[in-house]
Amino acid sequence: MRRWKQVKWTEAGQVAAILGWPASKHDAEPPEAAFDRLRAEGRDDDAALFLGQALPRFEAVAWAAQSVRRLAPVDAPEGDAQALKAALLWLQDPSELRRRAAFDAAAGAGDASPHRMCALAVFFSVITLPVEFNASSRALAILEGQGYLAADEVPGARKVLSAA
Repeated sequence: MRRWKQVKWTEAGQVAAILGWPASKHDAEPPEAAFDRLRAEGRDDDAALFLGQALPRFEAVAWAAQSVRRLAPVDAPEGDAQALKAALLWLQDPSELRRRAAFDAAAGAGDASPHRMCALAVFFSVITLPVEFNASSRALAILEGQGYLAADEVPGARKVLSAA
């Protein structure tokens, strides 16, 4: 089973370790089998987290944006539509200009909309945090301190950085 040709991980336990999940009897199974199992168990949130860590960054953003495009209501608010459009444009041309445009578009979307999360995923997809103790907390402090995040955006950023 190698549907996920872009995934470098060979065992689900490798991805689970990144997520900080406890060891499991399923750790030796292929990542795509683990994803399918999580979905079959009704653990869609865990499946999305798992997929987000298993796929390379660009592919994870592409999967999320395509999923939102297919599943979101067609009458989404204009700000949400613009955020998703910015994410999709970045996928066509992953330039710095489009990455920043996605961040700007995210500001006009609903606080917890999946459209906004896709645009923010574009923005954060190219930030490489140092692999060291407390990197996520320090990155969050920088993002807050330099005005990149509004107070109501901090909890979502904390969740994303904790997953990183």
